[in-house]
Amino acid sequence: MNTEKAKEILEGKLVRQVVSVRDCPLKGFWEVFTDVGIMYLSDDGHQLIQGSVIDIQPPTIVNLTESSLCQHRVDILSSLQDDIILYEADQMEYEVTVFIDMSQVYCRKLYRELSEYLRLGISVGFLAHPEFGGDTPIAADMETIWTSKNPKEELYNSINGISSVAPAATTPNVQRQLELAALMRVHKVPSIILPDGALVQGYTFPNDLLKMLQQLPKH
Repeated sequence: MNTEKAKEILEGKLVRQVVSVRDCPLKGFWEVFTDVGIMYLSDDGHQLIQGSVIDIQPPTIVNLTESSLCQHRVDILSSLQDDIILYEADQMEYEVTVFIDMSQVYCRKLYRELSEYLRLGISVGFLAHPEFGGDTPIAADMETIWTSKNPKEELYNSINGISSVAPAATTPNVQRQLELAALMRVHKVPSIILPDGALVQGYTFPNDLLKMLQQLPKH
C-alpha cells in the first residue's frame, strides 16, 4: 500500500484528503493519515478500520493511535516554523505552540499572561486560528499580523485594541494554518500543542501547563 493507492481508494468516498501512509502494528493493515484522522486500511484495500489501536502489553497501556497523531502534529508544526510568532523565555525549559483567535476572551487572557509563562521557562509560539474560518474579518486581521514586518507589535496592538494597518485582501497564510490545524485535530481556541505533540484544548493556567510539561518523558 502506498499514498497514491490509498488516495485512489479513499479520496472522494470516505475522506477528502489522504496525507500519508505508513506501517502500523496491525498485521495486514496500514496506517492512513487523513483529513478526518487516522484510519487503518487493509493490504488489499477492502477493509477500513476507524478507531484507536491500544497496546495492552505490560507494563503500560499505550494508545498507539494517539501516539502516532502526536508525531504527525510534531511533523506538521515543523513545516510551520516560519509562520510561528515566537516569544522566547530567557531561561527556556520548554516550548509550546498555541493556536489563537484574538477576538476570543481566553486567547487574549493567555496572551496577557505571556510574561508568566516566560518567567516559568516556557517559550510560547503563536499560530492563527480564526474560529469562524478563513473568510472572515478576524481572519483578514490575522493575515495582516502574520505578514507584517513586525508581527509581535501588530499582535500586541490587536490584543489591546490599538489601530493598525489596513487588513489584507486575501488570507493565504492564515488559511494554510487553519487547514493544517484541522489535520492536527485542533477544533477550538486557544489550543496548546506540547513538545511531544500532545494537544491541550482550552486555556491553561501557567502553573498547570508547567506541571504538564514537567511530566513529559525526558529526551
